[in-house]
Amino acid sequence: MTSSRNGFVHLHTHTEYSMLDGAARINDLVRIAKADGQIGIGITDHGNMYGVLDFYKACRANDIKPIIGIEAYMAKDSRFEKPQRKPRSELMDDSADGGKLYYHMTLLAENNEGYKNLMKLSSKSYLEGYYYKPRLDFEVLSQYSKGIIATSGCLGGLVLQSLLVGDSESAKKYATTFQDIFGRENFFIEIQDHGIDKQKQTNPQLIELARKIGAPLVATNDSHYCRREDSSSHDALLCVQTASFISDTNRLKFDGSEHYLKSNDEMRELFAEVPDACDNTLVIADRASVEIEFGRANLPHFKVPSNFVLGDQSESEKSYLRHLVFEGARARYGDSVPEEVVSRLDYELSVIESMGFSSYFLIVWDLIRFARESKIRIGPGRGSAAGCCVAYCLEIVDIDPIRHGLFFERFLNPGRKQMPDIDMDIDDRYRSDMIKYASSVYGEDHVAQIITFSTIKARAAVRDAARVLGFPYFLGDKIAKLMPPVVMGRDTPLWACFEEVPEHIDGYKAAKDLRNLYETDSEAKQVIEVAKGLEGLCRQDGIHAAAVVISGEELTEYLPIQRKPDSSQDASSAPIVTQYEMHGVEELGLLKMDFLGLKRKDKESGMTSLFDDPEMSGSIMDVSVEIPDIEFDRRTLLNFEKETLGRFVSDHPLLGYEEALKNLGATPIENFKVTDESDAVMGSASSYTNMATVAGLVTSIEKRTTKKGDQMANIALEDLTGSIEVAVIPKYYTKFSEILTPDAVLLITGRLDSQDREAKLVANEISSVDISRLTMGRLPVRLKLPCKFMTRKRLDVLKNILTEHKGDTPVNLIIERQTWRLPADYWVSLDSNLFSELRVNFGDAVISS
Repeated sequence: MTSSRNGFVHLHTHTEYSMLDGAARINDLVRIAKADGQIGIGITDHGNMYGVLDFYKACRANDIKPIIGIEAYMAKDSRFEKPQRKPRSELMDDSADGGKLYYHMTLLAENNEGYKNLMKLSSKSYLEGYYYKPRLDFEVLSQYSKGIIATSGCLGGLVLQSLLVGDSESAKKYATTFQDIFGRENFFIEIQDHGIDKQKQTNPQLIELARKIGAPLVATNDSHYCRREDSSSHDALLCVQTASFISDTNRLKFDGSEHYLKSNDEMRELFAEVPDACDNTLVIADRASVEIEFGRANLPHFKVPSNFVLGDQSESEKSYLRHLVFEGARARYGDSVPEEVVSRLDYELSVIESMGFSSYFLIVWDLIRFARESKIRIGPGRGSAAGCCVAYCLEIVDIDPIRHGLFFERFLNPGRKQMPDIDMDIDDRYRSDMIKYASSVYGEDHVAQIITFSTIKARAAVRDAARVLGFPYFLGDKIAKLMPPVVMGRDTPLWACFEEVPEHIDGYKAAKDLRNLYETDSEAKQVIEVAKGLEGLCRQDGIHAAAVVISGEELTEYLPIQRKPDSSQDASSAPIVTQYEMHGVEELGLLKMDFLGLKRKDKESGMTSLFDDPEMSGSIMDVSVEIPDIEFDRRTLLNFEKETLGRFVSDHPLLGYEEALKNLGATPIENFKVTDESDAVMGSASSYTNMATVAGLVTSIEKRTTKKGDQMANIALEDLTGSIEVAVIPKYYTKFSEILTPDAVLLITGRLDSQDREAKLVANEISSVDISRLTMGRLPVRLKLPCKFMTRKRLDVLKNILTEHKGDTPVNLIIERQTWRLPADYWVSLDSNLFSELRVNFGDAVISS
């Protein structure tokens, strides 16, 4: 391909995986670029590579070149520096010394070496440079610069920030430093024009700088959404992500509506005076050539004992596996193993060996062995692995497939080239021990948990849109309740409520009242239009409940990684997590293990969770526990339980009193989580100088003596949504010490503080709460289901229905004489659609009196 003056390639493009401010769906971006005749397109999400695999596949499917990149965050000097941040009332990423906490630059992979280096850079930025954002510096750029094309970035870049303060010498210094790091032919001066005054001021200076240092120009459009008309949905997304309103004047907001994927002609016209800047997008696209290989197994090697080591690693693994299998066969079937079993094992081993999976079985065997030797409770095995006699002899499963007539081919056969998948049920309390063991055997840089992404569902999009637009809650709720019911776990997208398509025809018919409201109510129409733009976008990332990846070489040879801290963790001690989700990990041929926690109870509310294992099939009744009928009062039973198990399991002292505590003025503790983007989220509060009231159970008390000899205390207070540390200074400790006792329920008012990136409360008023005198909340909805309905598919249907009608009414689930109080995440709002959806999916008898 040669450059021409009638084409353009976008090289600065944000997708929905720019989690704070990207509103462009990958498939839409690629489709629009293809329709405009663009030969390629780049992906440059903020700091991460979350969307790379989906983007790569979408481009290949549409015969358009994928250009893999990131918009990196740069520290001014060192990725380890932590400058003081300005108050939130000022610019979000400015530091108190007048500089910035981080700067932007664009990095693109020219080839496979560059792609690997990009993965290492993104990983390093999280593992070593994370401070509000994942940051790089000149040192790490120099280390991983090969195969990468870099640009000076947008208005937030080091070069442009220097020009904006009139420091042209520093701008030149930074630009020449980048030239030295990446090479003169690999560093471009980036120019943009979104009609912003600062860009009009600095673009001539950038052009002059490029001339002085001999750097090529490249034109980009900082794309955050697909079409100009999507700017309103993008603005709403910013409000959703920052818990603000569109009417807020002091919030994150983009200038104008020009941050969309412009056409070839629009970009050529915009930069008509510097056509070479557009030509160079084609040059870069021509040079960029990354090939990502899918489907080839990249299994780690298993370290076999020295007496089984042969000349070839593969042969060593085969030899040791055969030894273990037949040793196990003698333990299972007796010293004289039946010929039928020997024949079956020979056949299975031949298939396993021919497909290159000997190391897989050795790894699983070793993990199960470690669990048994460590007295960690494990399940008997399930799924298609139960048909594998090799797995039975290795004690991976405890079901004899020969005795029960189970077929090996359902689990593994040469005609279906895919990795075996053996789920390991592990006592949830020791799941982290299993991960630590795997890390100790294969290396910490070879083991990671796997990321997940949650998206904005249709009803949530409607409620979010109504809130950020400033409309009362009932409007969003009214629109959401007019949406078609969820049937067999299948929801109707919002757009399909207004467009008749075969796959959603029933939903379209059921949305007649919704369409009528859209036509007759201008406010509802506005909400729905904004919600259409929000639906399906990524809301946040998380950690998969079970999946773990183990690699042969360092993980960053195959994929980017990061740390994923929760609100109680320092980033440096948080779990290592992949930046690619589970299916991408599998497609890359990496070993994915499922460490499924044997969930006895829900981890947050203390109740049994029926919804936590997404891979579960068959009946759930084999993991339920009969509640003994003993004549103790509720609180005494709970105290026994906590004394024995270390936590509340079957119930929680505060369960059922949520509304009563709220009426006392208490705010749920989960509202005080500190986030990367907003320091703290407390309703619409804008800082941590706020007074707050919380109610909860005292789970620990740490008494301290100050330097002056005065007594004070730090207490941990827990409600059903989380926990918070409360400092009781000497002045108030003296006043309230008598009621500061373990397991006391307290109502505490104080000043919120966010030091050390973790919410704390400094108390100035404390009172004891006698929950026996409080009125319990609303009577629960009672749902009665026969055991035959307790399949994973049915549970997913039930889960979807309950979450789509989220409210404040508790739900009790009755199965074969046992009753579960579901966690608050599955409490409901009482409306006719809820009951009609339940009856459609589970029959009239589901609603119990």
